[in-house]
Amino acid sequence: GLRVVVPTLAEVRSVEQKILQAYGDKVIRYKNFIGNHYRGNGYRAVHLVVLEEKRPVEIQLRTQRQHRWAKWEHRLIYKGPFKEDDSACCYATEVADRLYRQDRGECPPPCPLPDCPACLEEAKGCYTDPEHAIQREGQRPD
Repeated sequence: GLRVVVPTLAEVRSVEQKILQAYGDKVIRYKNFIGNHYRGNGYRAVHLVVLEEKRPVEIQLRTQRQHRWAKWEHRLIYKGPFKEDDSACCYATEVADRLYRQDRGECPPPCPLPDCPACLEEAKGCYTDPEHAIQREGQRPD
Protein backbone atom coordinates (compact mmCIF):
# COMPACT_ATOMS: atom_id res chain seq x y z
CA GLY A 1 0.00 0.00 0.00
CA LEU A 2 0.87 3.64 -0.06
CA ARG A 3 -0.10 6.88 1.57
CA VAL A 4 -0.45 10.21 -0.22
CA VAL A 5 -0.17 13.26 2.03
CA VAL A 6 -1.14 16.61 0.52
CA PRO A 7 -1.53 20.12 1.96
CA THR A 8 -5.28 20.66 1.44
CA LEU A 9 -8.65 18.91 1.38
CA ALA A 10 -9.09 20.12 -2.21
CA GLU A 11 -5.92 18.24 -3.15
CA VAL A 12 -7.19 15.11 -1.38
CA ARG A 13 -10.34 15.33 -3.51
CA SER A 14 -8.33 15.96 -6.67
CA VAL A 15 -6.07 12.92 -6.13
CA GLU A 16 -9.10 10.83 -5.14
CA GLN A 17 -10.88 11.71 -8.41
CA LYS A 18 -7.77 10.97 -10.47
CA ILE A 19 -7.45 7.53 -8.86
CA LEU A 20 -11.15 6.77 -9.36
CA GLN A 21 -10.92 7.80 -13.02
CA ALA A 22 -7.65 5.98 -13.67
CA TYR A 23 -8.70 2.70 -12.05
CA GLY A 24 -12.44 2.70 -12.78
CA ASP A 25 -13.80 -0.78 -12.12
CA LYS A 26 -10.44 -1.82 -10.64
CA VAL A 27 -11.37 0.10 -7.47
CA ILE A 28 -12.46 -2.79 -5.27
CA ARG A 29 -12.97 -0.87 -2.00
CA TYR A 30 -13.59 2.77 -1.21
CA LYS A 31 -13.99 4.33 2.25
CA ASN A 32 -14.21 8.07 2.78
CA PHE A 33 -13.33 8.52 6.45
CA ILE A 34 -13.47 12.28 5.93
CA GLY A 35 -17.08 12.23 4.76
CA ASN A 36 -19.74 9.53 4.75
CA HIS A 37 -17.71 6.85 6.59
CA TYR A 38 -16.27 9.15 9.27
CA ARG A 39 -15.65 7.00 12.37
CA GLY A 40 -16.26 9.71 14.97
CA ASN A 41 -12.94 9.12 16.75
CA GLY A 42 -11.04 11.86 14.93
CA TYR A 43 -9.45 9.72 12.21
CA ARG A 44 -9.90 11.19 8.76
CA ALA A 45 -8.58 9.93 5.43
CA VAL A 46 -9.78 8.41 2.18
CA HIS A 47 -8.90 4.75 1.66
CA LEU A 48 -9.09 3.09 -1.73
CA VAL A 49 -8.10 -0.44 -2.65
CA VAL A 50 -7.29 -0.86 -6.32
CA LEU A 51 -6.18 -3.82 -8.39
CA GLU A 52 -2.70 -3.29 -9.78
CA GLU A 53 -1.41 -6.19 -11.86
CA LYS A 54 -4.16 -8.36 -10.32
CA ARG A 55 -2.97 -7.57 -6.78
CA PRO A 56 -4.88 -5.40 -4.28
CA VAL A 57 -3.09 -2.19 -3.32
CA GLU A 58 -4.40 0.13 -0.61
CA ILE A 59 -4.01 3.87 -1.16
CA GLN A 60 -4.60 6.24 1.75
CA LEU A 61 -5.13 9.95 1.09
CA ARG A 62 -4.96 12.61 3.80
CA THR A 63 -3.98 16.17 4.49
CA GLN A 64 -0.79 17.09 6.31
CA ARG A 65 -2.80 17.94 9.44
CA GLN A 66 -4.65 14.62 9.28
CA HIS A 67 -1.37 12.78 8.84
CA ARG A 68 0.39 14.49 11.74
CA TRP A 69 -2.61 13.90 14.01
CA ALA A 70 -2.87 10.22 12.96
CA LYS A 71 0.81 9.58 13.75
CA TRP A 72 0.40 11.23 17.18
CA GLU A 73 -2.87 9.41 17.95
CA HIS A 74 -1.52 6.05 16.77
CA ARG A 75 1.52 6.32 19.05
CA LEU A 76 -0.28 7.47 22.20
CA ILE A 77 -3.84 6.20 21.95
CA TYR A 78 -4.62 3.63 19.23
CA LYS A 79 -1.53 1.52 19.98
CA GLY A 80 -0.38 3.38 23.05
CA PRO A 81 -0.77 3.68 26.79
CA PHE A 82 -3.87 5.91 26.67
CA LYS A 83 -6.09 3.62 24.59
CA GLU A 84 -8.52 3.08 27.47
CA ASP A 85 -8.34 6.62 28.89
CA ASP A 86 -11.61 8.41 28.11
CA SER A 87 -10.17 11.89 28.69
CA ALA A 88 -7.26 11.24 26.29
CA CYS A 89 -9.59 9.75 23.65
CA CYS A 90 -12.00 12.68 23.94
CA TYR A 91 -9.10 15.14 23.69
CA ALA A 92 -7.79 13.39 20.57
CA THR A 93 -11.19 13.65 18.92
CA GLU A 94 -11.50 17.34 19.84
CA VAL A 95 -8.02 18.06 18.46
CA ALA A 96 -8.87 16.24 15.22
CA ASP A 97 -12.10 18.22 14.91
CA ARG A 98 -10.19 21.49 15.38
CA LEU A 99 -7.62 20.46 12.75
CA TYR A 100 -10.42 19.51 10.36
CA ARG A 101 -11.95 22.95 10.85
CA GLN A 102 -8.53 24.40 10.00
CA ASP A 103 -8.37 22.26 6.85
CA ARG A 104 -11.81 23.56 5.89
CA GLY A 105 -10.75 27.16 6.50
CA GLU A 106 -13.28 27.57 9.33
CA CYS A 107 -10.68 28.26 12.02
CA PRO A 108 -7.80 30.24 10.54
CA PRO A 109 -4.55 30.56 12.47
CA PRO A 110 -4.20 31.20 15.27
CA CYS A 111 -6.74 28.52 16.13
CA PRO A 112 -6.35 27.36 19.73
CA LEU A 113 -6.39 23.69 20.56
CA PRO A 114 -8.56 22.30 23.37
CA ASP A 115 -7.09 22.00 26.84
CA CYS A 116 -4.95 18.92 27.26
CA PRO A 117 -6.05 16.46 29.98
CA ALA A 118 -3.77 15.99 32.97
CA CYS A 119 -2.87 12.41 32.02
CA LEU A 120 -1.34 13.55 28.74
CA GLU A 121 0.22 16.67 30.27
CA GLU A 122 2.04 14.54 32.82
CA ALA A 123 3.31 12.24 30.05
CA LYS A 124 4.27 15.22 27.87
CA GLY A 125 1.90 13.79 25.28
CA CYS A 126 -0.27 16.80 24.45
CA TYR A 127 -0.79 17.41 20.76
CA THR A 128 1.05 20.48 19.52
CA ASP A 129 0.92 22.18 16.15
CA PRO A 130 3.16 25.26 16.29
CA GLU A 131 2.31 26.46 12.77
CA HIS A 132 -1.45 26.57 13.21
CA ALA A 133 -2.35 26.86 16.86
CA ILE A 134 -1.67 28.91 19.93
CA GLN A 135 0.20 26.63 22.29
CA ARG A 136 -0.07 26.70 26.03
CA GLU A 137 3.11 27.45 27.92
CA GLY A 138 5.18 24.34 28.52
CA GLN A 139 3.86 22.37 25.53
CA ARG A 140 6.44 21.00 23.13
CA PRO A 141 6.01 19.64 19.61
CA ASP A 142 6.02 15.86 19.50
